[in-house]
Amino acid sequence: MFSAGYSWLAFAAVFLFRYIRLCVNVYAYYIGYKPTPIPEKLYPRDNITVILPTLGENAEELLITIQSALQNEPQKIVLVTPKVHLKRVEAMMQNVYEPARNRIKVLTSNMTNKRQQIVRALPDEVETPFVMLIDDDVKLPPTFSDWVLAPFANPNVGGVGTNQRVRRSEKPNFWEILGGIYLQRRNFDCTACNYMDGGLPCLSGRAVVYRSSILKDPEFMTQFNEESVSWFKKKYLLNADDDNFITRWLFKTGYDIRMQNHPDCEVETTLAPDRTYLRQCVRWSRSNWRSNLTSLFTERNVYLMYPWSTYAVFLTTVTQWALAMDLTMIYLLSRVVRGWDTYDTYIAYFLFFCWWLMSRFIKFVGYFRQYPMDLVNYGLLIIGFGYFHNFIKFFSACTILNTDWGSREDADRAPDNKERLRRLRD
Repeated sequence: MFSAGYSWLAFAAVFLFRYIRLCVNVYAYYIGYKPTPIPEKLYPRDNITVILPTLGENAEELLITIQSALQNEPQKIVLVTPKVHLKRVEAMMQNVYEPARNRIKVLTSNMTNKRQQIVRALPDEVETPFVMLIDDDVKLPPTFSDWVLAPFANPNVGGVGTNQRVRRSEKPNFWEILGGIYLQRRNFDCTACNYMDGGLPCLSGRAVVYRSSILKDPEFMTQFNEESVSWFKKKYLLNADDDNFITRWLFKTGYDIRMQNHPDCEVETTLAPDRTYLRQCVRWSRSNWRSNLTSLFTERNVYLMYPWSTYAVFLTTVTQWALAMDLTMIYLLSRVVRGWDTYDTYIAYFLFFCWWLMSRFIKFVGYFRQYPMDLVNYGLLIIGFGYFHNFIKFFSACTILNTDWGSREDADRAPDNKERLRRLRD
């Protein structure tokens, strides 16, 4: 198919397209990036209002979240839950010690929908300069507020996110380890891209802080509630992907985003410890398809503003198919070495294998340094799942209009679940 010369060019082109991103991001993450230090004059902690959308499914996790948020001394915590879950959430609040309970307010929303729950609290309950959005299954470190407030010394910073890790059981299984690997990969990509050009894939809604003036803007709240997506000339009202929308809003309105990656602001969260994790992967992948295609082909403002993030994040939704690209490189390499002597051929394949193996794990050095037995016990399975995720990604593209959570039965069984993606009349 190719002569040796053209095979070299084709191999080099595919190799560079696939791995320049990795090489630059490795430099950015391990060498270039430094978190914003805490300044001497820091915004007081009570400059933050916490909004916590919840269904109250897990009392233990919710109480851990609330107690950790209270340790960060916000002005108040606003829980927003659908009316059908109000009584059980109020009952859970009786387990919070009395003095702190005065800083907690419970509101109701009409829908089992995170966007609606957030907007329910914004106009009347947020009177502070900053608003923190957190999920009901996270644990914040006591110094979280100090680290996320630090970048706001720059008046153009509109949102700040931090690194995350999974809450491990004493004997974590394969699914929990995959969750830990996923979060470490996310930390790597967000931190590296943010260092390179200020962009990132998405400010995670698990725990994030914004300037209140941005989210309380009537124009923002209107578009946040009325975002629509088009698919094959049909238009749908989208009520999923709230954190993706807010991230793109910051891009669109010219605000800077900062990633704080430091042990003292690391958020602990839970991910599914069983095969439900696969459904979470499908949901995340669908969100990536919807949001990144919107950035690339509808809003189109990322190309000039965030050229590195466009190449390293947004375009990968369309172009990054690891299994196909690696098989292509192996085929092209076989064409390149055709006619070489046996020793040189073995050396070429060996060097390619070493590079390939390094590329599988370089993002996770910190994780495996902390948990070396995960690499020993599950290294090959982790590699295999990376390729299997290509099939998840393809399936997600084919089912892009599905907005089920997959891991929250109360949300998926709610009568208003279909409202997360509703067909609009032409």
